[in-house]
Amino acid sequence: MVEVIAKVVLGGSLIGMGTILARKIPLLSEIPEEEIEKFDWRIYLLNLLNRFKKVKTFSFGVFSKQILPRVKVLKSAAEEEIDVKVKKLKEETKEKGGGDADNYWEELKKVKNQKDKDLPA
Repeated sequence: MVEVIAKVVLGGSLIGMGTILARKIPLLSEIPEEEIEKFDWRIYLLNLLNRFKKVKTFSFGVFSKQILPRVKVLKSAAEEEIDVKVKKLKEETKEKGGGDADNYWEELKKVKNQKDKDLPA
């Protein structure tokens, strides 16, 4: 299922990139060569670096204050759902007559002890 979703997302991304390229190639071909030769990547990169410097620095404290309460709520919700599913499974096994699941380990110990007695010393 995950692979199918990944393939659909990949396909959609490739189609989107192809559409953008198909629309922009005619515009890019109209740019005169003189303009292309004038373009200096160093100036572009310096401008980009200056923009990053203006952005506030990352604060782990602020990040944790915002994220940790949300994680706590999600954890609590997940625990509640797990409890509900476990209760439902216990009820289903009792209805089917599958025996008491709480005695599982005791039954295994009995079987193991019986096998140990049957083995020759």
